[in-house]
Amino acid sequence: MKENNPLPTVGGTIPLIEVDGSAYDCGYRYGQIVREKYSSFRQYLDQAQSWNPLSPAVRKLFEQRCPYILDIHRGLMESSGPAKQTGKANPETGCTSFGVSGSVTFDGEPISGQNKDATENPHLYIVLRMRIRGGPTILVLAYPGEVLGYGMWSTGMSIFRNTLYSVAGAEKGLGMDQWGLLALAGKSVHEG
Repeated sequence: MKENNPLPTVGGTIPLIEVDGSAYDCGYRYGQIVREKYSSFRQYLDQAQSWNPLSPAVRKLFEQRCPYILDIHRGLMESSGPAKQTGKANPETGCTSFGVSGSVTFDGEPISGQNKDATENPHLYIVLRMRIRGGPTILVLAYPGEVLGYGMWSTGMSIFRNTLYSVAGAEKGLGMDQWGLLALAGKSVHEG
């Protein structure tokens, strides 16, 4: 019989990074903070460079639905300078999504969520709170420089990232980060 080992836990507190202002200012300031406090971890800052250039169809989609996403990434790119690392982040393993029917919850409302079991770099976790003037407020657990993160947006939308790692069509269409941010920026799953 296999022995039960407790899950590893992260000790201490997770730092909060708060940025407020226009989408560009939020992205720029976030990039500055990450460069100052996490200079040896550029993985997600460098991935922001993939937002330039976008295909005309993808750019148009973001301009129509959530132009502030483009402005956040423009600010991140300008404050972080040229990419220093190459390649994409490896998908994390071990995260679990869950759903509980309202028939078994205290208030009768369904509950859904996702944990973050990945322990590759738990000392790097941050909580990002981004209050975008003219856009949503974002509150997510993330790695430094990451915007998608795990958490919630004031749009009312949420996604479970442990199923978003498909790269099919990413050369021509939307990559995981783009698809995820576009979904979170929506107001309904029925937006088409």
